[in-house]
Amino acid sequence: MKPEWPDKPIGQASRCSHARLAETESALQAQRLAEQSWLLTAAGRMAKGDLVSQITVPNGSELSPLALALDSMRQDLQQRLQQLEQRNVEIRGLNVELGDRSNSAPNNSWKSSIGQASSGRTERDLRTPLLRK
Repeated sequence: MKPEWPDKPIGQASRCSHARLAETESALQAQRLAEQSWLLTAAGRMAKGDLVSQITVPNGSELSPLALALDSMRQDLQQRLQQLEQRNVEIRGLNVELGDRSNSAPNNSWKSSIGQASSGRTERDLRTPLLRK
């Protein structure tokens, strides 16, 4: 003989359980999509040059490793950009200094003497036959 179990209470409990599970999964999916969207927006800002805004997601997120990698890349780019800007400032200073030196040379005589010496040497070199050993 088969025992009889009431169908309605078990069926309703099962439906409620499935509904709660579906709500929970839906909420998790919505949170995951929001985090993905936020990371895409942050990556877009970084691509446009925003290297100041930190890239994070909530603690315990599945996307934490991706957020950490993007933020590490942001920090590296920011540091390298600062180094390049510093080097550019140094180079500009050296260029100004070099320009001041060349302008302060009397009549730029060193430029003309180099030009004369090299043109004379070139003619002499072209006229002199090559010696082979």
